[in-house]
Amino acid sequence: MIQRNDIGYKIGESHPRGAKYSDAVVEQARSLHDQGKGYGTIAAMLKVPRYTVRNWATYQSRNQYPAY
Repeated sequence: MIQRNDIGYKIGESHPRGAKYSDAVVEQARSLHDQGKGYGTIAAMLKVPRYTVRNWATYQSRNQYPAY
C-alpha cells in the first residue's frame, strides 16, 4: 500500500526516492526513546547513526503520517 500525506504526496517507505530505513525501525526508535533510552543506545541497538535517531525521536524527519 502506498502511503500518502493529507495533500497526496508519497511519504515514508512509499516515497519515490525510497527510505533508507523502514517505518517499523523508525517507530521502534521512537518507542525506545519514549521508554527513556538515549540516542546513542538506540543507535547502537538498531545500527543507525545517532543523529538519525535524534531526528526521528524529535520528529525533525519522518514526521508525517498517512492520511489515506
